[in-house]
Amino acid sequence: MHTLAREKPLAAVLCPQFQDFYCATCFAELDVNGETEILMCDDCSEVSYCSPKCQRQDWRSVHQFECEILRAQKANQKPMTTTMRLSIRTLLVTLRNSERTPSFNGAIIEDLETNYKEYRSSPSHNQFLSDMVTIIKSVGHDVFPKSVETNKMIAIICTVLCNAFGIMDDKRVEPIGSGLFVGLAKHNHSCASTSHVVFEKNQVILRGREADYSKNITISYVSRMLPTSERQKSIRNVHFITCRCEMCRNDDLDLIGLASRCQTINCLGYVKGSNPCGVCKKPAVVPIMESSSSTSKLIDILDNLHKSNEFDSTTQYYYLQNLRKEYIRILADCNVAILQLDEQIAYCASDLKKIPDELSEVAVRGCQHFINRLGIGAPEVTRRLYIACKCFSRLPSFPSSEIHHLAVQSSILSHGEDHSITKYLQRM
Repeated sequence: MHTLAREKPLAAVLCPQFQDFYCATCFAELDVNGETEILMCDDCSEVSYCSPKCQRQDWRSVHQFECEILRAQKANQKPMTTTMRLSIRTLLVTLRNSERTPSFNGAIIEDLETNYKEYRSSPSHNQFLSDMVTIIKSVGHDVFPKSVETNKMIAIICTVLCNAFGIMDDKRVEPIGSGLFVGLAKHNHSCASTSHVVFEKNQVILRGREADYSKNITISYVSRMLPTSERQKSIRNVHFITCRCEMCRNDDLDLIGLASRCQTINCLGYVKGSNPCGVCKKPAVVPIMESSSSTSKLIDILDNLHKSNEFDSTTQYYYLQNLRKEYIRILADCNVAILQLDEQIAYCASDLKKIPDELSEVAVRGCQHFINRLGIGAPEVTRRLYIACKCFSRLPSFPSSEIHHLAVQSSILSHGEDHSITKYLQRM
């Protein structure tokens, strides 16, 4: 794999749960337990910084205007979502700043798709747009230029809805923020993409099989660990298209991702669709509709878990373990929802103060299925292997040199030799 391009965001924001752990300007991880001073905006207390340089840069470009909005929403007990804050930042950068962050292929925000008519016709999206207009009007003309028409602002917000990317710190199992990368957003989607996207702090890196960059290469807008129905639903909700790529037409891969557990006593096999078990050859007991609905339900539970700070690490770990006991009765070990659940259990286990007895088992559970689904060198595979290594690093001796070797190999391919996650794995 080759690094084809790098790009800084036109605008980027952290998710609320990570505002105290990453710098609002560069997205560097803050030293929350160390001696390095962490700076914070005294007026809104909604942003933190790793250095005075980052604080000054953010204040000059965006935060001096954003701060008033954040304070007003906080006073009204109406905190903004990540997408709302990204929309506000994009409006401020686009409408107030004369200097624009250049994209790697010369694209500008006006070049991007807006899906304006589709969003205005969608009740949920149109409600979001109405809420944004209310916020904008509530702060008057001190923040936004009075000469700018409302419809133009709505079009920019639609651009954010249509083109924003979740910013991943691959040491975690969820996005830490969201950003608008104008050059990257010009590329079309394919689940079976010819390249993939990784991040270094808030900078996006485009990695591809060929050494030369082309505007015709494709990227995946969604996680390829999801089953086809979930990927297509996510794409339709944002881009109003249905992907028909090679991966979406791979019925066997999808059946494995939705597989149910064989109900024959002591059989360790799994059932694809309505086919017999691949091990004991007994007929399927769990209908494909039941395994599909259980898969979707578990994925939704895990997704909503990210949006909640309800549990501490220990409580969450045992909640996830109990969730697994419930769903593993129906879903196979290779089912994509179980794989995502196992990844979150391993991630949670790697941070527990007390090392659980089953840490070695939890660390590797599902890793091979990740590899089977996407292959070494996929960012999702690298992240899963990294989490396994992080679990192993807490044990008196590292029990699996093979996992570590695969993690380094995958990271070099997916992220490159100079990426921080590759260097971290090599040092481990």
